[in-house]
Amino acid sequence: MTVFYRLCMVALVLAVGMTLLSAWIRLSDSGIGCEPWPACFAEQFTIDDEPGVAVSKEDEHRSWRLLHRVMASAFAVVVTVMLVVSLWYRRRLRTRPAIPLVCFLLTALLSIVGISTPDLVHPIVTGINLTGGMLLAALLWHFLLELRREVPAPRLPSGTGWAILAVIGCMVLAVASGAWVSGNFAAAGCEGFLSCGPLADAGMGDAFAPGRELAMTGGVLELGAAQAVIAWAHQLVAVLVALAVLAAAIGVFVTRGFEIVTAISVVLTGAVILQGAVQSPSVPSASLHNFLSLALLLVLVYQYNRLRMPRVT
Repeated sequence: MTVFYRLCMVALVLAVGMTLLSAWIRLSDSGIGCEPWPACFAEQFTIDDEPGVAVSKEDEHRSWRLLHRVMASAFAVVVTVMLVVSLWYRRRLRTRPAIPLVCFLLTALLSIVGISTPDLVHPIVTGINLTGGMLLAALLWHFLLELRREVPAPRLPSGTGWAILAVIGCMVLAVASGAWVSGNFAAAGCEGFLSCGPLADAGMGDAFAPGRELAMTGGVLELGAAQAVIAWAHQLVAVLVALAVLAAAIGVFVTRGFEIVTAISVVLTGAVILQGAVQSPSVPSASLHNFLSLALLLVLVYQYNRLRMPRVT
């Protein structure tokens, strides 16, 4: 099934490329980097009266958007073929077709969201796009690692395997909260790391409501106390991820000794936290933050798969 493996590899490359490109376009559209951000952008915020997948000729990111459309279309075709092949040859493959099915359903969801509401007013769009894209990349990476196994993995992971699974769950939550920060223009909601001022405010009850919609007054985007709550929550989740990665690394070291992939996960976690804490509001720094987060997620998935392999003594 070498052809099938290569097909899955193409899907992974497309998923990573689409996710990072989509995040970069979103950041470029957010006006991040102007001074003082995001208040400067709030005054020039515009709403697309007819949202859709068409790209206007005046769009400064037209070529990048068209590339993203082509990649998304190719990815949809590849994932569909993956699902069909995994079902047709399920007896010959050493893994079940559950992951191709989940990837197909996630792709359908992302397509529906992208076609129906591709605008900046609804934070849920950014949340689903970024979280779904990174989750797709993680699932495809896990599937590729499963295909490479010479011996089927046990149905249930070991104790340290469960620990890494918990860390992966925390990392997905961190990605989702980061996407929510981006969708709500909340990156500048705190003056420093976990320094967000008073958070008790009666108007912040809908800060994490899925149906939250950004409000405008007199053509100016409203940015209130909710942004501080959203930013603080993301920073808190990042701290929890760091603690979980460190605890899992200690567990792996105790049970299996030193492993380079564990060290890489710790270093990447520190890099994500440090870069997010000191970054200035700019497109390159925020894009680097997204790249490091995706890299950490993929390393954790690799670590989980490695822990399920029989150890050679």
